[in-house]
Amino acid sequence: MPKVVFQTPFFDGERRYRKDTEYDVPDNITLPTRGIRTIDGKKPGAKPATKPVVIADSDIISAISKLVEGEETHWTNDGKPEVKAINELLEDGKIKAVDRDRIWAIINE
Repeated sequence: MPKVVFQTPFFDGERRYRKDTEYDVPDNITLPTRGIRTIDGKKPGAKPATKPVVIADSDIISAISKLVEGEETHWTNDGKPEVKAINELLEDGKIKAVDRDRIWAIINE
């Protein structure tokens, strides 16, 4: 938790912070970019840290297996699965073309 002093009153949606008072602000609160002085920790205006979503290779393979052969929106012109079509089938997160290419190479070994 960063220690901050607000130079103007601040409301984070749940709690009110008074001017010129030191607070320990939870990490999930996005601090304003102005009217704040940090004592330690978080940079003003920084977004809360989020953990990247890790998608298992097996989930990507499963999504590819559900694509319909011959469906133009599911495949690229060179026969690879369309990233957008795969992402629509994944429950959590999104992959990029590099992820698709890596898994597609494994499938086609």
